[in-house]
Amino acid sequence: METESKFPETLRTKDTLLPLSLFLVTVVGRIPFTSSFLYHMDSVQFALALNDYDVTVHQPHPPGYFLYVMLGRLAYLFTGDANTAYVSISILFSGLTVVMVYLLGKELFGTRTGFVAAVLAVTSPNLWFHGEIALTYIVEAFFSSAVAYLSWKIYKGKHRYIWASAVVLGIAGGIRQNTIVFLLPLWFFSVKALPPRKIIAAGALLCMVCLFWFVPMLRMTGGWSAYSSAFRELWLFNSGHVSVFEKGWASFTKFSSAEFNFILYGIGGGIFVLCLAAYSVLRDGKARLFLQGKALFFSLWLLPSALFYLLVFIHPANPGYILVMLPALLIL
Repeated sequence: METESKFPETLRTKDTLLPLSLFLVTVVGRIPFTSSFLYHMDSVQFALALNDYDVTVHQPHPPGYFLYVMLGRLAYLFTGDANTAYVSISILFSGLTVVMVYLLGKELFGTRTGFVAAVLAVTSPNLWFHGEIALTYIVEAFFSSAVAYLSWKIYKGKHRYIWASAVVLGIAGGIRQNTIVFLLPLWFFSVKALPPRKIIAAGALLCMVCLFWFVPMLRMTGGWSAYSSAFRELWLFNSGHVSVFEKGWASFTKFSSAEFNFILYGIGGGIFVLCLAAYSVLRDGKARLFLQGKALFFSLWLLPSALFYLLVFIHPANPGYILVMLPALLIL
């Protein structure tokens, strides 16, 4: 009886120490290499928004990133410097992302897979770089992993996680508005087996969380008309007319090359493992696997963002875009 009572305690200690160690290793590894200046034009806009939030003058640029700026204001109270505030957020969420990759990998495939995926995340050049600079992408990587983790829990029958998933998904949308769009298919997939009234209630909670940041964002921008005009102007000027549907093959080659390169920066030689696995599945006529269980889960996690970046828009000089899908690729 004494041996049996000690085993669960030892197991709990291991389950706590490993994620904590991964977090600390990641954070300590990032600190010596942090950027000492605002890295990007968007970083400057985020810095200006700390004192005067107004999307119409690109402080920050549309669609607003409201909760990211508010989190920056909180960090600014302790640092007194805009770049340090945002970089501190990046370092923190870099560590949290690695922990979430470990937990989800463990949940899906076991401790060994979770640990190896976490080590890949710690050492990924793309994740590492964005853990050092004042941009939103590493925060998006964390929320992508967190929503996926909660969604898998729900899919496996732990329905109580639906409320946490709705809150986390809503917060993710306040950090980067595209995140909620990319992850909604995965969330709907995870809750589809629940009673309709529970899905509706969770959807209402999600909407309430979104309104929590969307309404003050509109108010600080000058109302819906001012916000929508700023958003439309940026879309038409920056990315509205460069999609594959308008520019054809030229855009497809540029976007596909950028997406492949950014994934390569993220997982290195792992890209060949993924390509060989995909070839094996297709060669053996097992494509139907993508409509079952884990394969469908990963497909719904990856495809919305992958297809958007492939067909609509991805900036060929910004590898941060890919971080919303990188945790899934690391685990695979």
